[in-house]
Amino acid sequence: MLELAFSPDGKLAVYAGYDAISVRDVETWKEVHRLPGVARYLTTPAIDSSSKLIAASGEGGVVSVWDLGTRKLVKLVGHTGKVAAIEFSPDGRWLATGSHDETVKIWEAKTGKMLVSLQGHTGAVTAVAFSPDGTRLATGTDQGELRVWDGRVVVTNPAKKP
Repeated sequence: MLELAFSPDGKLAVYAGYDAISVRDVETWKEVHRLPGVARYLTTPAIDSSSKLIAASGEGGVVSVWDLGTRKLVKLVGHTGKVAAIEFSPDGRWLATGSHDETVKIWEAKTGKMLVSLQGHTGAVTAVAFSPDGTRLATGTDQGELRVWDGRVVVTNPAKKP
């Protein structure tokens, strides 16, 4: 097991492993889904608010998104470095990814269509978070830089060394 996440309702645990995602019922610990990855070393698992979509990153900057209802897999290809952060928007429509290539990408979660590539960070993007209403996205780097986006950069905190 490399990383894990809980579903928003706390009923499912999602484990990212070497070559697959395991989804387990928290009460029975029974594996309810096993999802093969499209890349090795799956990390940064995320699950949408409806607990129907699961995303994880793998080698080569590829992000996999599975629909648990249809078992459909969509590959998101566009980053040139390791994807270190993944977050679904509160309504589950969008997926934000942050990468060591210093970019943030926003995707249509169900189709995998890239909507925008946000640039301007000067370090690996290791954190992404949507605001509760989904109108803004906060991103952070391994250099301590923080940005808040709402179609444009509205707040920038340049990297500061402690």
